[in-house]
Amino acid sequence: MNEAATIAQQGPNVFAKEAPVTVGASSNTNNGNIVFRVQVGAYRQEVPLSDVKIILSLSNLGLDVQQNEGLTTYTVGRYGTYNDAKQVLDRVKGQGLNGAFVVSFENGKKIEVQEALRKLGQ
Repeated sequence: MNEAATIAQQGPNVFAKEAPVTVGASSNTNNGNIVFRVQVGAYRQEVPLSDVKIILSLSNLGLDVQQNEGLTTYTVGRYGTYNDAKQVLDRVKGQGLNGAFVVSFENGKKIEVQEALRKLGQ
């Protein structure tokens, strides 16, 4: 069985448990209702093996996998500031996931990054 199929069979159990990560001293400066994450991929079909390896290497940042209407999205990290998430984004892109970008959530619900920045005064 190939490596991608083996990983797929393990489902969410293949990922490391989420570990708190602080990039900078200001990582948790907001009230905790708004967090920034880095979306590292979104796939409708099997994840390419090259992406699987990179995504798994990022699992220590706190990997979250969501499935919605046939689309599986992968995000990493939980940051209190956009700048902290941007630092991780730069690292992710440096590893080859050039389509990665910063997303934001308020009380667990996805919101536009510009709205999150406005609410936080960043």
